[in-house]
Amino acid sequence: MFSVLIKTTKDFALDPEIVKRKAIEILGRYFEKRDRVELSVVFVDETESHQLNLRLRKKDESASVLTFSLQEQTGQEFKFNSSPDGVLRLGDIVICLAVMNSKGLTLEEILKHGIKGLFSRIPTTTNQRFRNKRNP
Repeated sequence: MFSVLIKTTKDFALDPEIVKRKAIEILGRYFEKRDRVELSVVFVDETESHQLNLRLRKKDESASVLTFSLQEQTGQEFKFNSSPDGVLRLGDIVICLAVMNSKGLTLEEILKHGIKGLFSRIPTTTNQRFRNKRNP
């Protein structure tokens, strides 16, 4: 079961259900349907993207996508389904549609990049499971 949480601070041109479907489609390339996985997708404007990028990555520009892994923040070795409720919480993908559009990127490309970015922060032993799945 995949759960995709959507958050936006302003009105945006994309239907949240389309975003969820795309994210679930991409997650399905890495996980089995029985896996319990949660992902958060946050939409921000250029100002907020710039502030996050400057504060957290020391880059003085807006970014099309930023990722924040919950696994990395805990600092613990992760074991699949080791959370008390058995849900793998990947983390947040922060998307700036204005930058995405100015770079000619699609939502699918951005989501795929963000999900791969979150996987890269999962410890190697767990990450190997995802790399063994077909490479989307």
